[in-house]
Amino acid sequence: MGCVMDLGFTDSVKEAFHFLEQEYGFRCTETSPWLVSYESADVFVRVVFDGTRSYELSCSIGRNDNFYGSRDVPHDLGEVVRSKGVASQDAHAAFQVTTSESLKKFVAVLAGLLKQHGQDLLTGDDTAFTKVSAFRDADCAEYAVQAELAQMRSLLEAAWREKDYTRVVELLSPLDEKLSGSERKKLNFARRRLI
Repeated sequence: MGCVMDLGFTDSVKEAFHFLEQEYGFRCTETSPWLVSYESADVFVRVVFDGTRSYELSCSIGRNDNFYGSRDVPHDLGEVVRSKGVASQDAHAAFQVTTSESLKKFVAVLAGLLKQHGQDLLTGDDTAFTKVSAFRDADCAEYAVQAELAQMRSLLEAAWREKDYTRVVELLSPLDEKLSGSERKKLNFARRRLI
């Protein structure tokens, strides 16, 4: 890794996330200018700072082992917060920091979010991990639908302009329940034109 800007990352994380050791029995297992890791018997927490490119600060949590004896894919703290019902626009859990003051401030924000929304995960609660995983799966599925809708909408514009009603029906029918009101009207209009 390239030269990481020293903003006091390790010290800030150890100060803000000390509650993991005091309240949950975690131990700090790795420290570097870009990563501080904590582990308990069942759970790991990683705080990461990309001090060479994006200057992004983030936190993730996961189980130490799964059914197959390997680490689970960690959950981003933003997923954890959103899975607790916090709206996406209020669930900021990654920050871009370029000064030691902003780093310290946002490390404390991450620690506060984990403390507030991750208690059940920190104790290794299987139901909590299952819920966050289900949230991630649903979030990914919704993202895929939105990507498909975006692609369909660009193709739809051309088909509509060309009055290719067969193509309009082909494009809109598979996504019927996700269509906007105007798209549903276009679909109904195109179906009537084909009769």
